Amino acid sequence: MEILITDVTEMHGTNYCVAGWDAANRRMVRPLPGGGHWPQALIAKHGIQPGTLLKAIAMGAATGAFPHLTEDTPIDPASIGTTQSSPDWVGTTAPEVSPSISEAFSNSLKWNKVFGGVHQGVYVPNRHAMQFVSCGEGGESEHFPLSTIW
Repeated sequence: MEILITDVTEMHGTNYCVAGWDAANRRMVRPLPGGGHWPQALIAKHGIQPGTLLKAIAMGAATGAFPHLTEDTPIDPASIGTTQSSPDWVGTTAPEVSPSISEAFSNSLKWNKVFGGVHQGVYVPNRHAMQFVSCGEGGESEHFPLSTIW
C-alpha cells in the first residue's frame, strides 16, 4: 500500500501517531507498524513527516475501537519504504470535499466541551477533505485531507 503522510502527532514519551491518505482506497489511514504507534527511532529512520510517501505491506486487521477502527491499518515494519512526494489533491485521487467539519463527519459531532465530540465506539466516516482558499496569488482553492481530529 502507498500512503501520503499528512499528520505526525506526538503521543506520549517517544511514541507518535502517523496518519495519511491512501489514494488507491480513497480513505484516511493510520499505518501501525507491528500494530502499534510509531516509536521516535522508526520515525527518524524513515524520515516520516507530512509529505512523505510511505510504502508498506498491510498485515492483519485492526483490532481497536471506533472511531479509530475505520483508519487503523497494521503494517509490517520490515516492509517500510519512503520517498518524498508532491501531493495532488485535485486529481482523480483527491478525497471527497466537505464544506465543514461537521458535514465531513455526517453531522455526528457534538460541540459540548467533550474533546472532539466523538466517543470511543462511535463509527464516523473518514473519507473527506476540507477545502480552504489558498493564501497564494490567484486565490486558487486547494484540498487538504481531514484526518483524525479528536
